[in-house]
Amino acid sequence: MRSFFKKHSFLIAALAILLLGAFFRFRDYPKRFAFNADQGRDALIAREIVEDKVLPLVGPPSSGGPFSYGPWYYWILSLSFLFSQKILLAPWVITTLISVFFVLVMIIAGYYLNGKMLALILGLLSAFSTAEIRVSAHLADVALVSFFSALTVLSVILLVKLKKPLYSFLVGFFCSLAINMHFSAFLFAPILIAPLFAGKKKLFVNALLLFFGFLIPFAPLIIVNINHSWIMLKNIMDFFLYGKSNLWVSNRWLTYVFQFWPQLWAEIVGGTNLTSFLIVFLLGLFLVKDFLKRKLRLEIVALLVIFFLQVVLLRYWTGERQAVWLLFFNPLVIVFTGWVIVKIIKANAILGVLFASLLVFTSYKNNVYHWEYVNQFEKIALLKKDILFYIPEGKVSLYECSGHSVIRDTTLPLLYLLEIENKIDRNGIPVVISLDSSKDKRFSQAKKISSDVFIISDKKLLPQDCYFMDQKRVYEETMTLNL
Repeated sequence: MRSFFKKHSFLIAALAILLLGAFFRFRDYPKRFAFNADQGRDALIAREIVEDKVLPLVGPPSSGGPFSYGPWYYWILSLSFLFSQKILLAPWVITTLISVFFVLVMIIAGYYLNGKMLALILGLLSAFSTAEIRVSAHLADVALVSFFSALTVLSVILLVKLKKPLYSFLVGFFCSLAINMHFSAFLFAPILIAPLFAGKKKLFVNALLLFFGFLIPFAPLIIVNINHSWIMLKNIMDFFLYGKSNLWVSNRWLTYVFQFWPQLWAEIVGGTNLTSFLIVFLLGLFLVKDFLKRKLRLEIVALLVIFFLQVVLLRYWTGERQAVWLLFFNPLVIVFTGWVIVKIIKANAILGVLFASLLVFTSYKNNVYHWEYVNQFEKIALLKKDILFYIPEGKVSLYECSGHSVIRDTTLPLLYLLEIENKIDRNGIPVVISLDSSKDKRFSQAKKISSDVFIISDKKLLPQDCYFMDQKRVYEETMTLNL
């Protein structure tokens, strides 16, 4: 038995880290998973794809401008309903599992980059990463960006190391998928120079494969643009050229280098602003040392050049710089931090372990805040229960009336719960959601369920600005929003 554990110690340790990452991401899950308007919409669309056997060509609408992201996010979510459309948390679970797979990809990347020690350290940093855990229970397109970014980084390492053209194709493909999830990942695009580090011999082939790999995930959006006079592309260009300038962002180099980056680095791997400065300082020190000794690996050089270009590009980006929009940085920041820790351990094992422990401990403390988050699921579930109490055997005809957009945080999650139980029917008993319903005299005889929700006896009492809501309407509304 002892020889078995010794022989398979790396695999056992990697599995333990993976399970640890899964535990942290699923911890207090029932109260943590996000359940607001966007989540309700995305879950409904995922069900509609499977139930009506439709294939959307666009994804979620952007909050930054009149355009939509790629459809791959919805395609992935729809997989969670392939076997049953009655599993409430199916789409949330699949996104959280992808976050767990992020840990696995980082372990593999570390192994190919510098062996087993780096693999385990990258896995540990990824398992505890606050930036990852914070979005792991969110049903959001941006939450998948870091996973596809990690696959891109792994492909770059394999391309530079093994010089096989297949990995050039994968670099383009996974990078494109990351961008399709959320266009903020366009700032990740400098990674497409990776073939330059794979040698001149196959540069043309590598560049060609990378181009086709990048093009494939964009095919649905290209088809949509061709069929609609390129309106979405025009809107995207308008946003990148003019729209983002409406947001004020400090662009001082001093602020960017000495405030923004230390905070972002600590958010990703733990520690404080001071430890972030220390990591970057040691990174430079060890790079110079390896360069002088001619031991600097080409894979590290490639990743550093790519990272430098991304950092400079972000500096001149005038859009928002919130950590949630910059998840594509997570893999590279974790790689460089892990590489520094390995160097410290080789110089002084005790100091290296203590430093790694400090990062992990501070990440854990930061994660406590996110584990204590309480969603509105119980509130919406109770609202559904109260409605069905008065409509025990019949169907619900859910109507949303014009008002403040905040009512969607009630309408869409509630609609999702009712659709899961097959309770929605246009000919059912009308249930109205409206912020203005309490002021409307036509609702005076209605049964009040909450401050914004009423059951009415006759559809003739419905105001003209109320419209029937079901899964199909949400799908069609989302698909045509920016066309």
